[in-house]
Amino acid sequence: MISSLNMMEKEKVGSLLHLIAKKSKVIYLTRLLKLIYLIDEKSILEIGVPVTSFEYRVAENGPLVVDLWNNLKNSNLFYKYITVTKDSIEDGYKITPVGEPDETLFSEYELELINNTVRDYRGYSTRELIDHIHEKDNSLWKDIVFKNSISFEITKLSEHIIDFRDLIKDNETLSSFYDTYRITR
Repeated sequence: MISSLNMMEKEKVGSLLHLIAKKSKVIYLTRLLKLIYLIDEKSILEIGVPVTSFEYRVAENGPLVVDLWNNLKNSNLFYKYITVTKDSIEDGYKITPVGEPDETLFSEYELELINNTVRDYRGYSTRELIDHIHEKDNSLWKDIVFKNSISFEITKLSEHIIDFRDLIKDNETLSSFYDTYRITR
């Protein structure tokens, strides 16, 4: 999926990674990916369209963009925007912004959403952020895990995809926007 992004989508994702890392001061890969999920989820709830075109799978630690996770750990297609270094002390992958993001790729709404999301979750540890995503009232992750009796004892990643349409199924207008977005994608 990451390799199938067109040039503008790659630039936007790289800029998004950079913006989140820059606004976070110190951030690791797991936290970065959770914030991206929360940005997409909130955008769906508010305007019916995500900021990214990512497909999220149900994993033990919450929604996961598998291709992005693997890319950033192994080859980093977004090296113009961030560096990824293995941190043995924290036992994680530290993300550091480099270069400059292209903020013109984002609407004013998206930039505000990114800023607000990073700010709103600043006081959460990564574990608290994961727990928040798992336990909140409209948690798609929790619904899928419960409905499908998913156990993460054998594998940390399921084959189940999170369908954002389930968040807005009762809102005809947002559902229509989301359906239009999915068709044009």
